[in-house]
Amino acid sequence: MIKEGLRVAMANPTHLPRVVPPTGLTVDSKLIPSGSIVGISAHSLHLDRSVFPNPQKFEPERWLDPSPEMIRNSIAFGVGARQCIAQNLATAELFWAVDAIVRKDLLRGARTVKSRIEILEWFNSRVKGGRIELVWDR
Repeated sequence: MIKEGLRVAMANPTHLPRVVPPTGLTVDSKLIPSGSIVGISAHSLHLDRSVFPNPQKFEPERWLDPSPEMIRNSIAFGVGARQCIAQNLATAELFWAVDAIVRKDLLRGARTVKSRIEILEWFNSRVKGGRIELVWDR
């Protein structure tokens, strides 16, 4: 559930720019010249239909047997030297919070008020309107 939540609602939708090294970079038989600025966002990888069928749908069960491509494309905390230094702490806190919510059965019958949650994209994103509203159908 945590991995799927991070996949659909990651905190950093920016493209994580990098400068191509002096040797250049070859991608799909195409040379990207030295000094070029390149990047890809976690958002693009997390919503790649070839890796995550129905990418807009929250499907935690897809992580029961993840493919190598799913693991490769899952970069909610970044990757490499610039990845989030608090990744381990944040992940532990997410597991503890979800565990407490599940144990107390707090979300039974809950659904979002809006059919789609809109995100303001910048380096650290935020939900438009500042909150996600839930209602309970009990």
